Amino acid sequence: NKNTESMKTIRLLLLIAVTTLLFSCHEKKAEEVGVQPLAKQTTLQADGVMGKVKLIIEKKYMRIPTTDSVALYAIHYQYFNENGWIVKDVITNDANDTIFNTHVTYNAQGIMVKRETCDSTHSITEHTDFQIDKNGYRIKETTYKGDSLATEITYKNDAAGNVLEMSVQTTNLCILKYTYDGPFYGLPTRIDQCGHDGRMFMYITMDYNDRGQLVNRRAFSANGAE
Repeated sequence: NKNTESMKTIRLLLLIAVTTLLFSCHEKKAEEVGVQPLAKQTTLQADGVMGKVKLIIEKKYMRIPTTDSVALYAIHYQYFNENGWIVKDVITNDANDTIFNTHVTYNAQGIMVKRETCDSTHSITEHTDFQIDKNGYRIKETTYKGDSLATEITYKNDAAGNVLEMSVQTTNLCILKYTYDGPFYGLPTRIDQCGHDGRMFMYITMDYNDRGQLVNRRAFSANGAE
C-alpha cells in the first residue's frame, strides 16, 4: 500500500510538472486589434498611435541657410487621457517658455465640446465650440480668434457617424466630400475638395494596411496631377 501511494504521488507530481511546462511553453496569441471606423477612433487611433500613450513630445527644428545647420525652435507636448483622447496641447519655444497652451473639454459622455487656446499671458487667443446631435455625432464646429469668427464647419454624417460632407466657411467656402469604398468600413478612401461654385479643384486618396492604419496619403489637382 505504501508503494502504491508513493507511485500515485510521483505520478501526480509528474503530471503537475508536465502541465506547468506545457503552459509555460504555450505561445501567447498576439493581441487582436479590430479596425475602427474613423468616426469611432480616439485622437491617438486617428494619428496611428497604438497603446496606452499619455504624452507625445515633438521637437521641431529649422534649417539656418547661412551655416547649413539646424536649430531647435519649438517643442510640442500633447497630453492624452486614459482612453486615448487629447486633453492638453502645449507649445514651447527653444527656452521651454510656453507660447500656446490648449485645453480640451469633454462632456459627461466623453464627447469633445470645447477647445481653448491661451498665449503666454494666459489670455484666450482662440476657442472652438463643437455642436453635437442626439447621437453624439459632431454637426458643427465654430472657431473664434479673439472675438471674431474665424472658421465655421458644418458636417453631414451617415447613420453610423461617418462624415459624408464638410462645409468649411472662412473667407471662402470649401466643401469636402468623403468617399468610403475600401475593404474597411468607415475609413475614407478619397476626399474631394470643391470650391464655392461646387467644382472640384483637388482630391486626396488614402491607403490603409491590414490593421486599418493610414499608410499613404496623396493629393492630386483636378486634372489628376499628383
